[in-house]
Amino acid sequence: MIVSQSPRTLRVSTVGIGAAAVLCGLLLVITAGLLINVQHAVIGQVILGERVLALLGFALAIAGVLAGGRVRLTPLAALAFLVPIWGVVALIIQEVWSSTNTWQARTVAYLIPFATLGLVALAPYAPRKNRTAAWTLGGLTALLVGMGLAQWATQTPIVWVGEKGSWYPWVWRAQDPTTGLLSVRAFSYFYTPVQYGVFCAAVGLTAVAAWRMRPVALPRPRLRIRTTVRLPRLRVRPVQPHLLIGLIGLLGVYASANRTALAGAAVAVMVVIAAKLRPAVVRYVPALLTALYVILCGTLVFADGLSELIGRLNTGGDALFQSKNLLIRLSDYPMLLRELTARNDQLLTGARDLEALLTPVGARPDLADFVPVDNEGLFLTLQFGLPGLLLALACLYWLAREGAQAWLRRQSPFGLGLLGLVTVWAVGACVNVVYIYLLPVACVLLLLSRPRRA
Repeated sequence: MIVSQSPRTLRVSTVGIGAAAVLCGLLLVITAGLLINVQHAVIGQVILGERVLALLGFALAIAGVLAGGRVRLTPLAALAFLVPIWGVVALIIQEVWSSTNTWQARTVAYLIPFATLGLVALAPYAPRKNRTAAWTLGGLTALLVGMGLAQWATQTPIVWVGEKGSWYPWVWRAQDPTTGLLSVRAFSYFYTPVQYGVFCAAVGLTAVAAWRMRPVALPRPRLRIRTTVRLPRLRVRPVQPHLLIGLIGLLGVYASANRTALAGAAVAVMVVIAAKLRPAVVRYVPALLTALYVILCGTLVFADGLSELIGRLNTGGDALFQSKNLLIRLSDYPMLLRELTARNDQLLTGARDLEALLTPVGARPDLADFVPVDNEGLFLTLQFGLPGLLLALACLYWLAREGAQAWLRRQSPFGLGLLGLVTVWAVGACVNVVYIYLLPVACVLLLLSRPRRA
């Protein structure tokens, strides 16, 4: 009877429902582009846009954490919440001290990924095992990865591509410098090929982490034929689909034609394989990734002659490896840093008038509407000052530490996949603002790497 049910049983079911709600909220944020395309295909218009779906997903995640009945304030959760808190304080200071700087929705949106990370870090348990949920999650992942591969193979967008302001993927076409023809970069249902590449990297790295862990054996066929001749038994070796899924995910990274995802995934695969061969190595990876983040971002910002050195290289060939647009960014970074440090107080709270700061260095105004600087370390310093950058670095370290602990204690492939995804973050941050696309996917892996409560 329900009356005789113990309080512990009720708490366990509540925790499972809360974790499932948090996972559904994250999936709602990640699959916003898919839901927008479904609305356009069914009713011919978009009612629930990107911001509404993101708000609904965030609200559902909050409800899931509260419904769980038990939260755990970890260092990762505290640091992740401190980033938006300090960001709002820095924006208020910029608003008070500057006569031209105004509140902008995109600036506040840069803080939402860290708030989501802090919210998910509060959840102590993963959702309970459910075959229907597992098949649904797997089918959704296959749809997102497969659509991008189909776009890359057919060189057509396939999905509906709207106009700016409704749903329009950024830079989903690349021009070949040799022929001048436009090629389609795989983006699936995401807002940019970078986001698709990061998602495929998470899928591929998690599958590689699960490789050779639980082989799936095919059923042995039985031949029932009445004959006097004895037929030999057919022996089928165990088949492991994880390697195939990993290769498909990494192929999706290549189809995105994005240098950030490619370089990060290449290093992350080596980290994952090394962790499988020598699990003790995982203990040192979080500190190494933090140091790598600082070294790569700092090298591109402080090296004035680096762009001239790279400019001597051949800039022709495939559009994926063309370095012309990268040279423009590298030449802007040192000038931006000098303009920022002209007044020391801006290093604490960020640039007071970012648009005026970008104008002397010739930054493109059309790209400034999305992310004004492609170096994440410099970007965070411009937006929220050095405290914002240091808090983001602390989040990177503790997020990698969570993945390492999940792999060492529970041999969770999601934990090792999370560690690989943080590697993509550390490697790609020097030439792109990666955390905007990476943290929602990292939150899913973080939640799934948690222990399950029976």
